Amino acid sequence: EQQAADLNQLVEVCRTHQTAIVLIGATAYRSFYPDEDRYTHDLDVAVALDLDNLDHLHQRLIAMGWAAVLEHRWKSGTGTLVDILPAGPGQRALGLVRWPGSGNVMSLAGFGAVFEYSIERELFPGFAMQVTPPAILALLKLLSYGEKRGERLKDLEDVLRLTKLYEEGSDRLFSDELFEAGLPDFSLGSAFLLGCDLSAACTGPERAQLTGLFEELLEGGRLRRDLARLSVSDAARQEKIELLAALAKGFTERRK
Repeated sequence: EQQAADLNQLVEVCRTHQTAIVLIGATAYRSFYPDEDRYTHDLDVAVALDLDNLDHLHQRLIAMGWAAVLEHRWKSGTGTLVDILPAGPGQRALGLVRWPGSGNVMSLAGFGAVFEYSIERELFPGFAMQVTPPAILALLKLLSYGEKRGERLKDLEDVLRLTKLYEEGSDRLFSDELFEAGLPDFSLGSAFLLGCDLSAACTGPERAQLTGLFEELLEGGRLRRDLARLSVSDAARQEKIELLAALAKGFTERRK
């Protein structure tokens, strides 16, 4: 797999410079849920470098035959496209990356958790790297969805998909934790556990953001409106509302 060879090049460059690198985005998602229809030709990674410290990484990539397509997007010598997001301590403190050439802004909300909770995972035979786990992918998507009203409905769809897949086949679905939650239906267990793990990974500001988002979605009617925009049927809409409510319940009860 050529993507594996190209990712390995990038990982080795980062290792040489003692820089953490974590896979994010759709490829990270598919590493946990390979049967899900989330194929992408592009790869997305976060590196623990601030914007003004990226040059040495860029120079090494150029020396290996890579070329910049956009400020954040690079093409390997074999044609693999990789979006490289600088998320060093300084950038995370700012909460964003403002690209100097285009002026485009990318949010780094939740990216502290990307590095803190990443896990090593085999992506291809013989190749493993640090990957963003599902609960943190959900965190990034919820924060993005909350920040960009009406622009990130795909993030809402992905989170709702995770509420049905999370911890599927795990013993946690039969644990005292779930029994004591008093959920109205067993099918809501994955959503509840996702909410618990989301809460555990949140910083104070992130928890406040998500608390406000859940209130807006479930009490303010935003979820019904956005599901209607996604052309979700009435029957499916009610199921998704129940899943989101179970997610919010796990998020809230985990803090007690």
